[in-house]
Amino acid sequence: MWYLNPIDRLRRIFANPAFAMLMRWWFCERTKDDEKLSHPADGTQWQRFDELYPEFAKDPRNVRFALSTDGMNPFGERNSTQSTWPVILTIYNLPTWLCQKRKYTMLCGLIQGPKQPGIDTDVFLEPLMEDMAKLWNEGAKMTDSVTKEDFTLRGMILTTINDYPANFSLIDKREERMSTMLGCNDVVYTKYRRYLVEGHRYRRKQFNNHFDGKDDKASAPKRRHDSKHVFDMVKKINIRYGKKIKRTQPPIEGVPFKKQSIFFKYLPYWKDLEVPHAIDCMHLKKNVFDSTICTLMDVKEKTKDGLKSRRDLVNMNIRSELHPMEQGNRKFKFPAASFNLTSDEKRELCLCLRGLKVPTGLSSNIRSLFSMKDLSISGYNAHDCHMMLTVFLAVAIRVVNPVFVRMVVTRLVYFFSKISQKEIHKDELDSLQEFGTETMAQLEMCFPPSYFDIMPHLMVHIVDQIRALGPSYLHDMWAYERFMSTLNRYVLNRACPEGSMIEAYCTEEVVECCKDYLVDDNNSKGIGLAPSRHTGRLAGKGTRGRKTFIDSAYEEVANAHFSVLHQLEMMTPFIEQHIGIIRAKNPDRSDSWVMKEHKHRFTSWLIDLNIPKGTTAAEVTLKRCLRPIFKGHDMAGV
Repeated sequence: MWYLNPIDRLRRIFANPAFAMLMRWWFCERTKDDEKLSHPADGTQWQRFDELYPEFAKDPRNVRFALSTDGMNPFGERNSTQSTWPVILTIYNLPTWLCQKRKYTMLCGLIQGPKQPGIDTDVFLEPLMEDMAKLWNEGAKMTDSVTKEDFTLRGMILTTINDYPANFSLIDKREERMSTMLGCNDVVYTKYRRYLVEGHRYRRKQFNNHFDGKDDKASAPKRRHDSKHVFDMVKKINIRYGKKIKRTQPPIEGVPFKKQSIFFKYLPYWKDLEVPHAIDCMHLKKNVFDSTICTLMDVKEKTKDGLKSRRDLVNMNIRSELHPMEQGNRKFKFPAASFNLTSDEKRELCLCLRGLKVPTGLSSNIRSLFSMKDLSISGYNAHDCHMMLTVFLAVAIRVVNPVFVRMVVTRLVYFFSKISQKEIHKDELDSLQEFGTETMAQLEMCFPPSYFDIMPHLMVHIVDQIRALGPSYLHDMWAYERFMSTLNRYVLNRACPEGSMIEAYCTEEVVECCKDYLVDDNNSKGIGLAPSRHTGRLAGKGTRGRKTFIDSAYEEVANAHFSVLHQLEMMTPFIEQHIGIIRAKNPDRSDSWVMKEHKHRFTSWLIDLNIPKGTTAAEVTLKRCLRPIFKGHDMAGV
């Protein structure tokens, strides 16, 4: 286990005036709007924490961290069993466009492989938790380079950001009480009608056959606003850590946890947080899209519709029209369901998505993901799933004939597109929650029960998380996954991969620290703070080479502009005036020659025209608009 104290790097941040000012950004420069969510400070968890701990909230320099840890392969290979777990901290005091950049991401620990730590993650996190407890209880002496004074800095961890397997390592939680065990030993989460408002039409008896065949008048589980109930359940759990130590304590009845998290042990404020462990929308979108598209297109080994799934319908005694029919020799025939696309629908879906043309940098080549040979999809990554589930799938699903399936998938796309926005109105959250729960109920009416594993179930809770923590992109794992890919590139010695990461990261930190105090010649680039991909375009340089125009392009622009000008009623007196001037100077010319000359000279003549007194305001506005458009281009000489 390698560990680097975050307090030392906080001192370096406050020693630089530019960075010290950024640590106050959330309080001094952030646009505050009580009606919108654009920063974690707008969320209920941040605001409630300030009310519970006013002494901490007095100084805007006090730090709010987000902690993330996840397993990675140091060699970038899928077939290797090596597993390394970096422990990463990000700072929410910084501007939203900087807090997740690599320059401001702090690697505090590196849990070495070759195996994942599992439940023993708490042992490796203990050095960091001791420093975070010290930063909360006693604080750390700092020197503010802006005010030139010494002060005591305090800090806290606002939330953790991990994928679902990593969350199990941190809190070691069993399946929830609301889960259902199917005949194929899969744990699913159904009965979403209880999340709907009382009196909703889906709660009526006529819809029972579309769900589990029973009345569901139960109410939704009570949503608690802190973690005290979790602390009350785990405070009596004692566990012995170690790979070779057998944990003999039996599970406590009614308690879905196997250990007391180390956060409760060292951080006294942890039980007051509403969302201590955030749901990662990045992996949520990937898993939901994976289940949806593979079920629709019947991708082998990935579809949620198979023999085991159809037998679950038999065991649950629902949807008798979809029960498998045995044909002998262990062969079964599956009646067609509404979510089973025909060959023609699959072909149209693939053709639609293979014909996509997107701007540079928006997404990868979507057309390469679909195969027209076997009408399937493969090779997509998390960002492809994000774009498909928020933009493209709603367009492609229009080729599907069942109206209900088309409507449900479109609602699913709208929900994920809405929660992915960088700014959300607070007034929309209640209606978005109702929309999401109704969509889940419709999905339950459409897809088989095996579709509803833990990932689609988390859609019910994501709106409450946004209300507590702010926009979802600030508590997703995109930044941490990119940082881990950077750590992969540091590995030069396969015998000691963790040592290569540590050496390269420390070298980068030293170089970046020295660069902050050197004279900037406006040509140097910061480490971990890449320039925007739009910089070249704004400066007149395209991202795919130099842009050039030929004379024919200018001629097309001139013809189009001439046509637009002649459609304006206010241009009629100017057109007649210009034609009269040409006829007066060339009395022997034909009408065709006059009109040709008028077409070539009219734009430049109009720009140079002296507007007399008494001209209408509309004509003056037109005159001012024409000058910047054609400044520097002699359109008449083209």
